[in-house]
Amino acid sequence: MERWIRGADLDEFNIGYVTTPGTFEDLIDLVLPELRKRGLYLEPSDSSDAPLSLQEKVYGKGPKVLGEDHPGSQYKYDVYQEEAPYVEGLEAA
Repeated sequence: MERWIRGADLDEFNIGYVTTPGTFEDLIDLVLPELRKRGLYLEPSDSSDAPLSLQEKVYGKGPKVLGEDHPGSQYKYDVYQEEAPYVEGLEAA
C-alpha cells in the first residue's frame, strides 16, 4: 500500500473482504496503525469543524480537489443540469 500511495499518488483504496467481519477488523487493527506510524494515514483534527477529505486524511491539509496538473483531473465531468418538469399542454419554446 505504501508503494502505491507514494509511487502512484493513490489516495484511496477499495477494500474487499474474504471473511466477514474478520477482514475489516484486521485492516483496522493491523494495517491502519502501520499506515499512521509511517505518516500515510492521518486522523482528522479535533480542532477543525469541517471534515477532512480522504486526500487530506492521507496527505495532510491542503486542497480538497485535485489540482489541474494531477492526471485524475482530466476525468472531471460537467454537473448534471436537470430539465424543467414536463407540463402537459405547454410546448418548449
